Amino acid sequence: KSELRRSAPSKRWTIPIAAFCIAVLAANIYGVFGRIDYKDAPRWRPALIQHNVNTWLTGIEAWNIALDSLIEESTAALESDPDALIWSETSFVPSIEWHSKYRKEREKAALIDELKEFQVKLDIPMIIGNNDGVLEAGERIDYNAALLFDGSNLVDKYRKTHLVPFSEHFPYSKTFPRLMDYIQSQGTPLYAKGTEYTVFDLSPWDGPMVSSYICFEDTFGYIARNFVQAGAQVMVNITNDSWSPEPACAIQHMTMAVFRAVENRRSLMRATTAGITCVVDPNGKVIQKIEPFTQGHIIGDVPIYTGKTTLYTRWGDWFEKVILALAIPVLISALALTVIRREKRELEETR
Repeated sequence: KSELRRSAPSKRWTIPIAAFCIAVLAANIYGVFGRIDYKDAPRWRPALIQHNVNTWLTGIEAWNIALDSLIEESTAALESDPDALIWSETSFVPSIEWHSKYRKEREKAALIDELKEFQVKLDIPMIIGNNDGVLEAGERIDYNAALLFDGSNLVDKYRKTHLVPFSEHFPYSKTFPRLMDYIQSQGTPLYAKGTEYTVFDLSPWDGPMVSSYICFEDTFGYIARNFVQAGAQVMVNITNDSWSPEPACAIQHMTMAVFRAVENRRSLMRATTAGITCVVDPNGKVIQKIEPFTQGHIIGDVPIYTGKTTLYTRWGDWFEKVILALAIPVLISALALTVIRREKRELEETR
């Protein structure tokens, strides 16, 4: 009997191990045979700019250097006649709308004038990451935003909906107001939260419907899904990972972003400050990229594929919800079975 009892656990784990192996095998088989063929899809050729500046440096001098690098690299990219121009998250720091309207800070206003001198020469749309400052109830409110321009005219904007805790917003500002005041006194840029999944319509330039989610928003599946459901044909992510001096951070971030392309079967582009700027096809393959911590640009060869609506795009995180729903009764059953077995064993021992 003792030998039988010792061998029982190995049999008990046979089914779970087999189920796990089957699930892993099924996922790999789908990865090999579930790829889509997008060779007949129309193409879009945006210029993705990686200007590679140290974003820890701030102030008008640092912003001047950043703008010079952006214009230099963009001018080189324009020689290839791209369909659009895309700059990274907060690539241009002073709020364009705010300082164009309220020109009290002359150096910032002059920097914006220099930007607009470059923009008016463009005949293609331009997406810029910028601090979007607006006046609400007599108080300036800032948003981390992606702005769409036609020349120097602002056409549309997306405000980041999922902010980084303690870096972009302080979740306990009402509970710890003094700590909030201290954080603000240190110059930490705190943002208000956006509420809309704005999709940029580039059809006036014969372009696609484009999302432009910001930074680590590309690590959350539901955000990309919401954009695709709102009509995005191509996904754009603007990011600033240059706060980390190690390439591993940028590599890890890009690796997580790849899943958004596969989940929705849409092409994904990433325009970053210092890496990794890249193009990902609807199968999750990185087809173009720039190495981290280098200045350069990509003229994207981006498939506009909309031929398939995935289960994830339709129903979201349904699988996790099903597993959670099943896990609760299974856990209760397991606990009940454990109690029954323990009572049965104790009863046998007393005989």
